[in-house]
Amino acid sequence: MARSLRRLLFSPSVGRPCKRPVSERTGRRKRHVRLPVALSREKSGTRTKGQRARQRMGTRPPLTGARPPPTETSPAARGRPPPVTGPVSGRAASRETTPRQPLIRSFPHVGSSERSGHETDTAHPRGQGPGSAHERARQGGTRSEEARMRRLRRARRRAARVVLAAIMVLAVLSQGLGARPARAAADARAVSSVSWQAAKPQIEALMGVPYVWGGKSPSGWDCSGFVGWVMANVYGTGWPGGSPASCGTDAIKAAVRDGWVLHGTSAGDYAAGCASGVVRPGDVIILYNASGATVHCAIAGENQTIYHAWSEFYGTCHKPFDEVWGQNGGHGKTYASFDVYRGLEDAGRIRLRKASAQPAATEGNPSYSLAGAEYAVYDDAGAQVATLVTNEAGAAGPTGDLPSGTYTVRETKAPEGFSLDPATYTVELGSGTWDAERTVLVTPDPEAPLLAGSAVARKHDAEGAGGSGQGSATLAGAVLRFDHYAVDPSTVDGPSDLDGLTPILSATATTGPDGRAEVSSMTAPDGTEVPGIPLGVLVVSEVEAPAGYLVSNERFLLKVSSEDNVVVEVSNEADFAEKVARGGVRIEKRDLETGENAPQGGASVDGAVFEVVNASAAPVLVGGEEVGPGEVALTLETEGGAAESAPDALPYGDYLVREVVAPEGYLGTDAEVPFSIAADGEVVELTGERAVANQVRRGDLELVKVSDGDLSRMAGVPFRITSATTGESHVVVTDGNGYASTAASWNPHTASTNANDQAADGSWDPSAGVWFGTSGPDDSKGALPYDTYEVEELPCEANGGKQLLGPIEVRVYRDAVTVDLGTLTNDDLPRTVVSKKSVTGEDELPGATLRVYDADGELVEEWVSGDEPHELTLMPGSYTLHEEAAPEGYLVTSDVEFEVLEGVPVTQVEMVDDYTRVEFEKVDADTGEPLAGATLRLYDAGGELVEEWVSGDEPHLIEALAPGDYVLREVEAPEGYALADDVALTVSETAEVQVATMVDELLPDAPEEGSDHPEEAPAREEMPSTGDPSGGIAVGCALGAAGAFASAIALAARERRRDSLTRGRRR
Repeated sequence: MARSLRRLLFSPSVGRPCKRPVSERTGRRKRHVRLPVALSREKSGTRTKGQRARQRMGTRPPLTGARPPPTETSPAARGRPPPVTGPVSGRAASRETTPRQPLIRSFPHVGSSERSGHETDTAHPRGQGPGSAHERARQGGTRSEEARMRRLRRARRRAARVVLAAIMVLAVLSQGLGARPARAAADARAVSSVSWQAAKPQIEALMGVPYVWGGKSPSGWDCSGFVGWVMANVYGTGWPGGSPASCGTDAIKAAVRDGWVLHGTSAGDYAAGCASGVVRPGDVIILYNASGATVHCAIAGENQTIYHAWSEFYGTCHKPFDEVWGQNGGHGKTYASFDVYRGLEDAGRIRLRKASAQPAATEGNPSYSLAGAEYAVYDDAGAQVATLVTNEAGAAGPTGDLPSGTYTVRETKAPEGFSLDPATYTVELGSGTWDAERTVLVTPDPEAPLLAGSAVARKHDAEGAGGSGQGSATLAGAVLRFDHYAVDPSTVDGPSDLDGLTPILSATATTGPDGRAEVSSMTAPDGTEVPGIPLGVLVVSEVEAPAGYLVSNERFLLKVSSEDNVVVEVSNEADFAEKVARGGVRIEKRDLETGENAPQGGASVDGAVFEVVNASAAPVLVGGEEVGPGEVALTLETEGGAAESAPDALPYGDYLVREVVAPEGYLGTDAEVPFSIAADGEVVELTGERAVANQVRRGDLELVKVSDGDLSRMAGVPFRITSATTGESHVVVTDGNGYASTAASWNPHTASTNANDQAADGSWDPSAGVWFGTSGPDDSKGALPYDTYEVEELPCEANGGKQLLGPIEVRVYRDAVTVDLGTLTNDDLPRTVVSKKSVTGEDELPGATLRVYDADGELVEEWVSGDEPHELTLMPGSYTLHEEAAPEGYLVTSDVEFEVLEGVPVTQVEMVDDYTRVEFEKVDADTGEPLAGATLRLYDAGGELVEEWVSGDEPHLIEALAPGDYVLREVEAPEGYALADDVALTVSETAEVQVATMVDELLPDAPEEGSDHPEEAPAREEMPSTGDPSGGIAVGCALGAAGAFASAIALAARERRRDSLTRGRRR
C-alpha cells in the first residue's frame, strides 16, 4: 500500500489528459482524467501496449454512462458471455475478457460491471472509433492552446494527487481498522421478513443451475440473476430494478442499501462478521474490485459460506467465502472489498422480565429485591452469547442482535432474598416469534422468596395417652389458625400486644396423627397464596377441635426471624391439650333367616357372648387399663336379645364386635361388626342390619313304616311332626316303600311346601315338601330348626285297626344331620330312662339339674329331676349324663357315661347323689366327755337359723348341709357350766363325716340362770369395696476525506479562474 501511495503522489502520468475527441455539440474537447496506474490495472487487468493505444484512440465509453448496443461479433451480441472454463486471473483475464471495462468518472464507486443485467459494458461509444471526425479534430489545435492545456494538466495532476492521496490514506486506515460494521447493525433494515429456516431449503434447491451470462431464470443465470431471482421469489421483494431485465448488481445494491451492516476487505473480515453475529444467513453480499466497482453478488449462508452463481465452470454453487475470495471467477470477478446487507429479519434480541412469586409477601419488604438477578443466554451449541441483569422492576435486556435460532436462558445468580431459579427457558428467535422491535420477551417462572419457612403447632391428649391420642382420636383433624403480622418480632411479647392490628396473611392447618400441624403457606386477604412464612410474628389459635375433643381457648405467639438472612427460625411452639370423648355400644342378636330379634324353634337369642376389640391405631383406656390395638376392651353377653355397655365405657375410636360364644341352637358366626365412638356420650346401636345374626341349626328326620308281623312296607301313612317349643306342626307321608323324610334331597322343601297339613285321608301327597320356621323354605338347609319334636302317627286307611305310634320325642340339635327314626312298627321306640336317686334310698331325688351330651359333646337335653324317672328318646350311640347342679344339701356327683344299643327297647341309667354329714359334739373341758343338756343352735353364713337341738350323750348329726360357712352357738349351757364362745365352721363338699366340737367349762360357783348372749345371728362382716376407677463501542477518516476533496475543488477553481484571465488578456 505504501508503494502504491508513492506512485500515486509522484508519478508524472497521474492526471495526464488523454487526447480527447471534440464534442459535436460545443466543438470543444471532452475532458477525461486518467486513472491512477494501480487502480486502473486492478480494475481492468494488466493490458498490452496495443490495448492501451486503442484505449487512447477513443475506445472508452462516453461520460453519459449510456451503454451502446453490442456489436454482432461481440459475445454480448451473440447472447452469451465470453467463454470461461475455470477461474482465471491477471493478464489471462484481460486477454479473455473483451471488450474491456470502461473508465470511471469519479471515485470510489462509479460504474458497474453488471449494469442493466450484463456482466460487463464493452462496446465502443458511437462516433468515437479510430479515424473518425472526432479523432481528426482532436489532433488539430494551436500552440497557445497546448500551453494552456499544459498548465491546466499540471493543476489537475496536483488536484488528483491530493484526492488520491486522501483515498489511499482512507484505505490504509480502513485496512487497519478491519471490517467496518454498520454503526447500528442491530437497526439495519432487512430486505424481507422471511425466516432463514424457510428460505434455506428453497435456496439450496437452486444449486446446480447453469451459469448463463445475462441469464435471469432457473434455466440459467449469472450472479445478479440468481440473487435477483431469490429476492423476488424467495424473499418476496420483487425484482431489484423492477424487472429481471433491470436487475444488476447496482440495482440489487440499491434495493438493499438501507440494510448495510458490514464492510470488509478480506476473508478474515467476513469470518469475524459471521462469528460476531453481524453477518447472518440470508444476508445479501456485494463484492467490489480494487477500483470499487461492483463485480459480484451472493447470498450469505451458514458457517461462513455463500450461495452464488459463480462461473460457467461452477454454475450456481454453495462455497466457503475464503475459497471464493482467493479466486478470479471470470468476467472481471476479482475482489478487493465487500459489503454485507441485511437480507432477512433473521436476528432478534432477547429481553427478560421476572417477578416475585409471592408479591403479597415481598413487596415493600426490604429483605426481598428483584434487582441483580443474572441470566446467561446460551446458543444451541451451549456457548454463552449474552448476559441479562435485572433491575428493581425485574426487567433485563434486551441483548444485542442474535441470529435466529434456538437459545436457552438460565439464571446464574439469584437476587437478594430469592432462591436460584432452577428452570431453563428455551427461546426461539425468528420472524414469527419476535415483536415489532424484533425482541422476544422471556418471562421466567416467578422467583420464589428465599426467606420463607414453616410454623408448627401440636396437640396432646389431656388424659395422658401420649402425643398420638387414644384409639382413633389420634389428635388428627384439629383446625388451627395462623395469623401473620408484619411487625418486628423483638417488639412483641405476647398475643395481647397485637390486639387492634390486622394480620396481613393467614393460614389454617390441620393436625396429623402425631398431633402436629405445620403451615408452610399463607393467604392474603385478596386470596393470594404465599408459599412460606414471611418474617414477622404469628398468633396460633384453635378454630375447630378434632372429632371427640373440646376446642381450646388458648392462643400462642410464634416469632419468625432470620439472623443470617438465609435461614429462617421460628421460635416457640404452640401446644394444646385435648380431652377425649367417650361412648358405649348396644349389640342386638338376630336370627339370620328371619332377621328378627327372636329365635326359631327351641333356640335362644340370649347367652351370646361378644368381645369388643380395639380396632383403632392406638391404645385406649378402658376402666383405667390400657387396651392395645387388637386387644379385647370389653366382654358382653346378650340378655333379652341384646348386650349393652356403659355409656362412657369406650373412648373415641374404632372397634370391632365379634361373637365368641353362639347362643343355644345357633351356629357360631365369624362376622365382625365394626363401629366407632364418634361423639361424647354416644351409645352406638348395632341393631337392624348391623346386628349380629346367626344361622339356626337345622336338621331332618326320616323313618320307615312297616306292618307289624310281616314287616310289609306301609305306604300313605301320615305322620305329624310338632315343635315342642312353638307348637308348629306339619305332616309327612310315607311313599310306596313306606319311607318318609323331611330332607330336601328326598322331597324339596319348596315342592308343595306343607301341602299335607290340610289334606284328608285319601288325598295325602307323599312328594310334598316340609318346612318349619318363619323364614321361607330353603332347599340347602334342613327342614327342622333346633328343637324337640314329637312325631305321631295319624290314622289313615293303611293303618286302620292298628294301634298308632306316638307321640315319639325326637330332638334336632345338630346342624345338617338327619335323625333316623328307624323302622317303625306299632312297637314303642327305644327309650332311655334316667333315674336320679339319693345315696340313702330308692326314691327319686328331685331338684337336680341334669344334662345329656352325645359323643361329640353336643347337648341333647337338659331337665330338672322330679319324683319320677325322666324318659327320653335317644338314638343308638354313646352319651354322658352330667349333673349341672345338685339338690340342696347334696353333692354334685361324677358324670355317668352310657350306651344306647341297637335293638334294646329300654336303657336304664341311674345317677346317685351323696350328701354332707356333720357331727356336732358338746364336751366337758376337763374330761372331754360328752356333755348333755346344752341348747345349741346352728346359723348359716346369712345368719339364718338352720337347726336347734339339745346335746346328748352322742354327737348330734346333721345331714345334707349345703357346703359353706356356719356358726355354732350355745344358747343355754348345762347346769353348772359357763356358756361357750361361738364356734365358726366350714362345711366342705365331701361325703365324709365332718366334726364340729364345742367345749364347756364348769362354773366356779353355782350356775346362774339366764344367759347374756344374745340370740341374734352374728353380724355379717362388711367386705371392702372394690373397683374404684382413676385416670393422663471512525468519523476522523470521513472528515479527512471531505477536507481533501474540498481542497482539490478549490485548487481546480483557482486554476480555471487563472486560465480565464489569461484567455481574456489574449483577446
